[in-house]
Amino acid sequence: MKLAERFPGLSFEVQDMEEVITGLEVPKHLASRFKYRAHNIFQEQPVKNADAYYLSQILHNWPDKYCRRILENIIPALKPGAKVLVCERILPTSPHDPTYRIVSEFDLQMFVCFNAKERSLGEFEKIFMSTDQRFKRGEVYKSRNGDFCIYEAVWSP
Repeated sequence: MKLAERFPGLSFEVQDMEEVITGLEVPKHLASRFKYRAHNIFQEQPVKNADAYYLSQILHNWPDKYCRRILENIIPALKPGAKVLVCERILPTSPHDPTYRIVSEFDLQMFVCFNAKERSLGEFEKIFMSTDQRFKRGEVYKSRNGDFCIYEAVWSP
């Protein structure tokens, strides 16, 4: 909704499990720009040729092989130049990084609960490249406190 407020030309389709999207409400002044669709991330992406596909805190719930399946299901929908944006915590590579402790704690929780993990930027790049080499690393946008980022992969067939 913050993106919709800031960028009035954008429209959005929110996809999640049926029980998650049922009853979601958007402020009336934004409602015409939002659609909701039940969708299983392990099935082919039904929205074709969008400019961007935004995955917010999804991949950290899954081991690498399932992350690749999620990305494989987006590929048939991609047009040249489309972006896949992944918003996740980023695991620092140095224990001296001020976010190292908190992100490492989340990493341990992901492992114990889901056999999954928080990932470094290099690990995100590896998942994209091992899924399909037509993904090219784009920009990386970091949050103010540095533990979250948006990793951008650009589809370049």
